[in-house]
Amino acid sequence: MRTPKRAKKLLIFVTSTALTFYVYNLFMSFGIATAVLTSLLVHEAFHFFAFRRHGFTAGMFFLVLFAGVIPDNDEALKVMPRYQEAFIAIAGPAGNVVLILVGALISVVPEWRSFGLTFMELNASLAAFNLLPFFMLDGARVAKALYSSA
Repeated sequence: MRTPKRAKKLLIFVTSTALTFYVYNLFMSFGIATAVLTSLLVHEAFHFFAFRRHGFTAGMFFLVLFAGVIPDNDEALKVMPRYQEAFIAIAGPAGNVVLILVGALISVVPEWRSFGLTFMELNASLAAFNLLPFFMLDGARVAKALYSSA
């Protein structure tokens, strides 16, 4: 009976990704829209797999314009040790660091140098921005995990 539930989650994921890409393509070139979408998907996938790695259940993640959302179990977050919360929060920016390395490899090819450098800048910006300690960003979760007394 899980198949219809998985199909629904997959449909939400594919639909949100397609709509997000459509909106990006309205304001950006196809190449940049693809790079932004790829960066966000990898960022959220790293969070998702870190969450699962620590034994917590998570629904399929989806994109809402410039944000990724992972519907999670709030009860699990309440009992999650601080180090696990910090690890899960830092996983997204770590995905962007991996993509910076991918951009460096892409920029070795002379015809793709400009795109590779842009891809590196995009992912460095996303990682740095997400590590700011503001509400709803990964940096806030890391700061909470590091500085909370519980």
